[in-house]
Amino acid sequence: LDFNASITPAQFETFLSSLDLSAIDFIEDPFPYDQKLWRDFQNKYPIQLACDAQSEQAIGAIESAKVLVIKPAIQNIQQFTDAPQTLVVTSYMDHPLGQLGAAYYAAKFSDRVETCGLMTHLLYSPNPFIDCLSHRGPLLVPPQGYGFGFDELLKQCEWQDLK
Repeated sequence: LDFNASITPAQFETFLSSLDLSAIDFIEDPFPYDQKLWRDFQNKYPIQLACDAQSEQAIGAIESAKVLVIKPAIQNIQQFTDAPQTLVVTSYMDHPLGQLGAAYYAAKFSDRVETCGLMTHLLYSPNPFIDCLSHRGPLLVPPQGYGFGFDELLKQCEWQDLK
């Protein structure tokens, strides 16, 4: 469950008190990361909190954030290599090429990553890049081609030097 830091600690307490928490793997960003408050919630309730928006700040603080969410499109995944927490890689809901970049890092660190959120192309209207992606059950299947694939589509793009 991802709250995107949209509720208060009091609202979160009310929410937790009303549920059977045994079927929830983790709860992501109920409210902005606060090491003490998050630790207090994890001590009081049988939950695992996942830190996304401020995951760099929670590295090593397993008592307050048992799960760290990593978005390779905007973060350096190397900084999480020695984190004692469970790692989750997500795609930042970006272009299909970005999804495959996140999938690459998830595979590269597969010994540290238990869960991924890489199927975000299903959230958007189809386009030629999205049409190249598929899935087998929960597994993202990359397109044919070299590297990340999309060979023919990438050849058709107009490229600009960003210097």
